Amino acid sequence: MMAKIDLTGQKFGKLTAIKPVGTNKSGNTLWKCKCDCGNSSVVINSNLTRGNSKSCGCTNSERLIKRNTKHNLCYTPIYNVWSSMKERCRNKNCKEYVHYGGRGIKICDEWMDFNNFYNGMIGTYKKGLSLDRINVNGNYEPSNCRWVTQLRQCNNKRNNLYLTIDGVTATLADICRSYNVGYQKVWKRLKRGWPIEEAVLD
Repeated sequence: MMAKIDLTGQKFGKLTAIKPVGTNKSGNTLWKCKCDCGNSSVVINSNLTRGNSKSCGCTNSERLIKRNTKHNLCYTPIYNVWSSMKERCRNKNCKEYVHYGGRGIKICDEWMDFNNFYNGMIGTYKKGLSLDRINVNGNYEPSNCRWVTQLRQCNNKRNNLYLTIDGVTATLADICRSYNVGYQKVWKRLKRGWPIEEAVLD
């Protein structure tokens, strides 16, 4: 059949007009089109010329997939770290919220996007490490965070006891490890008033 306006071979977004294949009830010419994705579709000529139809529908699908699946890392340990960080700081129903968001600990705007967090921290990440804030009263942000072992993270808790011995200030846990003496033994001695220098002697 002949169309009033020949669109054969013309490109409209991802669609290339192949041939007219009839008309609709309003008398508008229907064009068979080939999409760049390989699919075919039938489109009203006015939708092509006015830019209303630019693909067979694959573009909308791609946008939906992109919006709902920004990455393929949802089930990885580093994603779980990021998700847990958000829970602690933003979800008032989270049992740990009181120790984080509840006392003003925030996540920087950059890290609210997982891709930014991942790109910034993946370089130093190793399996088994935990996300640690250097300043336990500071926010979750690049300048205040690092990957540490679970032992080191426990050492960095707010309620750790810091003491100075031989000119070096460290947590009691670190001091006990350095002097190879039991934590509970030293702790009990300190509670009885012993100076740290004597408390660590076995």
